[in-house]
Amino acid sequence: MTDLEINLQKAGAYLARFKTDGVPNHIGGKSLPALDGETFETISPFDLKSIGKVAHGKAADVDRAAAAARSAFPAWAAMDGEMRKAPREQVWHDRRHSAIGNVWHLDSGLLGRPSCSPRASSSTPLGARLDISRI
Repeated sequence: MTDLEINLQKAGAYLARFKTDGVPNHIGGKSLPALDGETFETISPFDLKSIGKVAHGKAADVDRAAAAARSAFPAWAAMDGEMRKAPREQVWHDRRHSAIGNVWHLDSGLLGRPSCSPRASSSTPLGARLDISRI
């Protein structure tokens, strides 16, 4: 099995959850659908196949997120700097050690070009042997 096939298999296993669960809004520590229930389809820039449905947040969802942030801010601001740092470090650790390893975020953007370094190491699954200069 080639590196590409291995990486596609790992990515497929990781992305499978989005096919079934979709991608909700994350507000106030909870995963929530858009208030109006609307979603949109997101596609892979690699093969243009559907990844899953994403909650289509609108102004009311932004207001809900801003209200949650406003209510959480006093406790966050009063927290010691070391305590505030811990959750960020945990998120970073979890991302770096996810099911697909050290994958740089892919920017589907208008051009669908990966935003990873052209010097990605072979330990970076989707970045392995990826020559950005040819994209």
